[in-house]
Amino acid sequence: MIKKLTSEEEAVLELITKDKIVANYFLKKATDPKWLPYLKEKGFFSAEKAPCPEPADEEGFYTIPYWNVLDYLERVSQKVKEPGNEIYIDKLLEIIKEVTEYHKQTKNLDNYHIWSSFIRIISNLPNEKITEEIIDLIPIWLDSRFDTGPQSMEIMEKLFPKFLTDSPEDIKKAERMILHLTEIKEEGEKKVLIVDSYLLKEFLKKHLSTIAEKCSISIAKIFIIRIRDAVSTEYEGTLNSLYDYEEADYLLERPVELFSYALSKILLIKAKKEPQNTAKVLKSLFEEELFIFTKIALFILGQNLRQEDFKDIFWETIKNKGIKIFEGSTVYWGDELKKVLENLGSLEDAQRELLKEKIEIAADRYIESLKDKKEEEKEKWKAIFKQEIYKALSYDEEFRSLYEEMRKITKIDAELHPAIGKIEVKTGWGKSPLSVEEILKMDNTELANYLIKFKTEDPWEGPSVEALAETLKTAVKTDPEKFTKDLKAFLDVGYLYTAKLLEGLKEAITEDKPVAYEKVFDFIEKYVTRCEFWQDKFVVKSSLPAKHTWVINAFCSFIEEGLKSEVYPISEQFFEEVESLIHLMIRELLKKGKKKKKITEYVVYSINTPIGRLIETYIKLVLKMLQSSYDKKELAIKGFIEKYKELLKWSIIEAYTLFGMYLLSFYFHIEKNFTIETVNKSLKKKDETWEAFMEGYLYIGQIYKEVYELMKEHYKVSLEYNFKSELARERLIGHISIGYLIGLENLEPPSLFYKLVEKFDPDDISKIIWVLWSQRDYLKEDNEKKEQIKKRILDFWKFVYDKLKDKEELSEKEEEILSDIVRLICFLPALTEPYTDWLKMSAKFIKDPIRFSSLLEELERFKGIGDRIQTAKNIGKILLNVKPFTYP
Repeated sequence: MIKKLTSEEEAVLELITKDKIVANYFLKKATDPKWLPYLKEKGFFSAEKAPCPEPADEEGFYTIPYWNVLDYLERVSQKVKEPGNEIYIDKLLEIIKEVTEYHKQTKNLDNYHIWSSFIRIISNLPNEKITEEIIDLIPIWLDSRFDTGPQSMEIMEKLFPKFLTDSPEDIKKAERMILHLTEIKEEGEKKVLIVDSYLLKEFLKKHLSTIAEKCSISIAKIFIIRIRDAVSTEYEGTLNSLYDYEEADYLLERPVELFSYALSKILLIKAKKEPQNTAKVLKSLFEEELFIFTKIALFILGQNLRQEDFKDIFWETIKNKGIKIFEGSTVYWGDELKKVLENLGSLEDAQRELLKEKIEIAADRYIESLKDKKEEEKEKWKAIFKQEIYKALSYDEEFRSLYEEMRKITKIDAELHPAIGKIEVKTGWGKSPLSVEEILKMDNTELANYLIKFKTEDPWEGPSVEALAETLKTAVKTDPEKFTKDLKAFLDVGYLYTAKLLEGLKEAITEDKPVAYEKVFDFIEKYVTRCEFWQDKFVVKSSLPAKHTWVINAFCSFIEEGLKSEVYPISEQFFEEVESLIHLMIRELLKKGKKKKKITEYVVYSINTPIGRLIETYIKLVLKMLQSSYDKKELAIKGFIEKYKELLKWSIIEAYTLFGMYLLSFYFHIEKNFTIETVNKSLKKKDETWEAFMEGYLYIGQIYKEVYELMKEHYKVSLEYNFKSELARERLIGHISIGYLIGLENLEPPSLFYKLVEKFDPDDISKIIWVLWSQRDYLKEDNEKKEQIKKRILDFWKFVYDKLKDKEELSEKEEEILSDIVRLICFLPALTEPYTDWLKMSAKFIKDPIRFSSLLEELERFKGIGDRIQTAKNIGKILLNVKPFTYP
């Protein structure tokens, strides 16, 4: 409850409202949070009063004034954890959001004093109050024409470390901060970090080990994205050995090298903790077009080949991409490949023959690239090429003989090594032949003709197609109206340029610029209705393999951005036209058919294929129709359901996955009867389409009673099913565990939760413990419903205790369960029987110092509850059971 001011305090408030000097003095001295709402009401924290940068006496320089309210706000934030002061947290966050939003709209403030202070303020608040919405303000605070060092350091030194806890919610927020801190922006034709490169380098070096230990494997995906953002050419980042990065500190101030170092360090740690997840990441890296990813994958393999998972990946890669791997060893990953080959161990005959075959073909291709050499020189260079690779394999007798044969030809010793000092490669896509300004000045017809005729003359030097395409995107984003006035001029340009044109229009919408949707849709219809479009007749010769699918993906991104825009959304008059275009594209894609592909992760697959992108965009369009005042909703739903039935009938995997992912939307918003009928009758349990549907559905984090009951049979089948994706099993356990907590399941047969726990699979039990523990913040406040949930958690703990208490010998996994279940101490109401027995039993198996530290903190909570002397004795008995271990 907000405290009232006394009459004297009201007089002070009136005085500081009128006298600026007195106000400044007051704000320097005031400490009581009670003033906050009254000062806010008087407009002291109004964004319009925040000072903007001011031109200094010297031309081109600015002064950044300090806002007089910041110190008071920081003092308030230091006191909000005190009893009775929690009510001011939301007021502080409200001020921060209002001021930031004002700057986002006006671009007026750009004041690093304000942003730094805001970060210090939120650093003082409880973690649960710092939502992802608040964390997503970071890019605004870091987007500045001045030094971003002050606010960057506050994030790196104060805010970020707060979230390196054992809480999954905290870790998600920490990952989000990393995403923002590693952002890339364009300055002219250069790509630069949004924060100072030295600060980011030091920050990552300090925290990478902890990040890798605590964050999920998705942290690797953030750095994969950032490497893609930073790389200007497929060759960038490949010249130095990754083994040198730890010592060659100067390398890490370049974005590609820094992110490569970070990704490598994370994957090395994850390889020990999560080998299967890491193996999947490495497989995906070998599929990437950019060479730096192959280099990183080889670097990780070279240090983990003792594990069969990683050895299998190497042989699979050599079988499918071995020629590329050996061909690239001359420049891009010599040192990394050397370490892999040296650590392969004893070779089987089939493996030896495979290596020789791929090396020979790669050597021939290498020689083909030496067009300016004489035949005699070519043979020598071919021998050196093979000799370098044979050297790394020379522990094998046959390859040792081959090495000596090559040495007789070359007369030198040779081995694989990094490229620096051997060959100079120019990085970057080169400059665009046209600047943004030049493109904007050109007539659209003139520009289109230029795009059609332009070719990259030299991929190493001079202007390139790739750079021109990126510059076109920037120009479209800058002035979308210039392009939409006459889009028909671009009907014959290649897929790459058309995709970039649509990407530019999408980014224009993001920046709240108006786009002439009618003209864009007319252009897209004309562009895609030609047979040539579907026959890939508009491919532009470049290193980017843009085909018709690129245009479809860009179209979907453009539509989705237009549907969610609040400033310039796609209006209702165009809904039917968009729907018609989606129908057309789906129809044509289905005509082309699809190659049968082995799918291991249905969600990732489905949201990235062209037909999957179209189906998801269609779902979002229909949901938008239903949210709007569109007058043909019933007709739209009918047409959508008919189309979706066709897709399901044709066993389109993406349709099943997305039906699962959007099941709640289908059930509650689109068509309940269709949803129920499809779930009950149209899904063939345990076939591929069913697995795709289930993986999509399990991807949903929310549980609703009606839908849970509808899905009961599918949950039952899933418990006995071996999903290709490990995450599907993990999420299934999450669903059923939450079902147990909210009373839809119980610990008696035939409950699904009972079936799950009765098997007592240690991995499943550990996952259940994690799900239950993750509810702790939600259950902090007491009410009847939450007390029932706490009771169910303790019932589960009793179940585990009873299962293990009489066993003479426990397996290592069972010991881990007992150690892990100590997490649930946060739900104990007191330190009495039977809870002390549970804790004494678990305490014997605690081996992790962090877990022990958490136990101590939780035991501290019970000191003031019940009989203090008995509680102290109980704490002593529990701690006596903990076995000695080394605390770092």
